Amino acid sequence: MLVVGLFLLIHSQNQSAKSLSACGFRSDRAVSINSQKIEAEVADSNQTREQGLSGRPCIGRDEGMLFVFDRPSFYYFWMKNMKFPIDIVWISADHRVVGLKTNALPSSYPQKYGNKGNSAQYVLEIAAGRAASLHVSPGTNVNF
Repeated sequence: MLVVGLFLLIHSQNQSAKSLSACGFRSDRAVSINSQKIEAEVADSNQTREQGLSGRPCIGRDEGMLFVFDRPSFYYFWMKNMKFPIDIVWISADHRVVGLKTNALPSSYPQKYGNKGNSAQYVLEIAAGRAASLHVSPGTNVNF
């Protein structure tokens, strides 16, 4: 019981050390696109990838979620339990944009969006309209 209590105390302190934004995002990794920065929360486990942005109240202009997969493949996304529209950017292992869906609406669920072929290893979800302001297109380099 003492070990569990100590773990919970340390875990709680570590979580509070990582400040959350007004929309509840952690800043795990900076993502740069055309010299502009997005503070991204990383989803790199089955559980965090499945949850994604579902249930979040909002997304800030310079916030996002970076989905990290073990290998390049075809990855699809849907808008289940989403409260705001997003842009979805599929990124290859060499950090180039290989797919883009702009303005995916919460009302589009259960429609699924995916990249072409088995070429994406990462997916970045950002605020709707942000891909245009970042000048994202196929081949755009994404640094993280």
